[in-house]
Amino acid sequence: MTTGDIVKEKGKKTMQLGEQLKYLRQIKNLGVNQLALKAGLKGSQISRLENGESQNPNFHTIKVLANALGVSLAYFDDISENKAKSEITAHLWEDISDEQLIEITRFIDYVKARDE
Repeated sequence: MTTGDIVKEKGKKTMQLGEQLKYLRQIKNLGVNQLALKAGLKGSQISRLENGESQNPNFHTIKVLANALGVSLAYFDDISENKAKSEITAHLWEDISDEQLIEITRFIDYVKARDE
């Protein structure tokens, strides 16, 4: 069972970023300072995120937290109201070659056609 499955099972899929972060940190049995060290951030920064005092983290912050917690960026996808989602989306396309973009576009077309 993955961490994402645990979150879905518990009905936590609609949590805000701070709630997601705290919940996942606790599942991983990490203290705030342990996670901070693992992510290369300050403990106070993580506390502010978890308490909702900082609601618009940048892409880098979300990326290092996801890496430190062993989840993909998609785990934090429920923060759609947050500007970070658009930042994440923009960064996902940075290293895509023209050939890869064509392949991705074809796959999207395939999925759309399949689901019609």
